[in-house]
Amino acid sequence: MSKHKVIPDPTDRSIPGYAELSTWPKLPGSPEEILGIWLYRDGGTVGVTIKGKIGKDIELFFDRVLGRLCYGKYHTDDDAAFIKKGSDFETEVYEYLEIARKKLNTHVFLKSDIKLFNDCFKEAKVYTQV
Repeated sequence: MSKHKVIPDPTDRSIPGYAELSTWPKLPGSPEEILGIWLYRDGGTVGVTIKGKIGKDIELFFDRVLGRLCYGKYHTDDDAAFIKKGSDFETEVYEYLEIARKKLNTHVFLKSDIKLFNDCFKEAKVYTQV
């Protein structure tokens, strides 16, 4: 008999093509830090990498159609999911990004990258209960 603890999948997949997360699949690192910001070649999806706990970075992206903040590297990835509106996870991820956003500086990022992130962050908040 295995003594490994089975961690349930935190993703709600009850609606095909509309996966939602209500908890962190991987824990974020502390202190809060944004490691990367980029614009995908599709011309609208903006990716963000945040510091993960124990060296496992966390990928997020702003959806190119609605601008919602999503978990995963890109919308076609198996682990990609919307962040469940009204969940504790939604509150936590936006609080994390708000703190990390204030630490962005031009020594690490281009001004245009910081503006891109801030614009996407502001737009994404329209879809939240934060």
